Amino acid sequence: MRYTVGQKLYGVHFVTASFVNDTFANQWYSKPYLHTEDPVVKITLVELEVKEHHKVPCVFDTDNKLDCDGYLLQDEKGQLWSNQYPRASYGQISCIGDYRFSRYRPSHDEYTKMADEGGLLECHLLTDFVEEVYRFLDKEESKKEDPKLYENLTKLISDIEEELKKKNLKLERGTVSFGELPTDPKINIVNIVEMTDDNQRSS
Repeated sequence: MRYTVGQKLYGVHFVTASFVNDTFANQWYSKPYLHTEDPVVKITLVELEVKEHHKVPCVFDTDNKLDCDGYLLQDEKGQLWSNQYPRASYGQISCIGDYRFSRYRPSHDEYTKMADEGGLLECHLLTDFVEEVYRFLDKEESKKEDPKLYENLTKLISDIEEELKKKNLKLERGTVSFGELPTDPKINIVNIVEMTDDNQRSS
């Protein structure tokens, strides 16, 4: 399973300078610095707690086999969010839906009401976004091949860290091995942890 009931997750949403007054951009998630240098001017963090796990069908499965994982989550305001629920959606080479959270809408009328109120409707798993950014920043050639993107993403990570500090949280990088041998493949991961006296001194 991707997530476990009771687990705390953090979603992120960005607004860029050109879309500050755009309703759609303020409600739905869009990855920043994708084919544009439009600077990020607003970062919203959403604290979510996994409340329910369900086996769900894939949206493209006509047999409705319950072989995918879907989740209901709750934010700090008590509002419900969904992840791949009540149906999961996967592309041929993409599982991005596993990391996307949308306000849960049991009916079309209630969804329309939420949209009209102008509230945030979608966010992306913060750790997944940050891990992707670090995969770019960690490459030796990135700074030379695309210095402007390198600069923008470096600043964005710093800005995200400042937003986390307001919640007494910080990013913590680590490594996970696929085996016990030194030669086994490893991946770099990012966790979000509470700030303590010890890790504040080490940051």
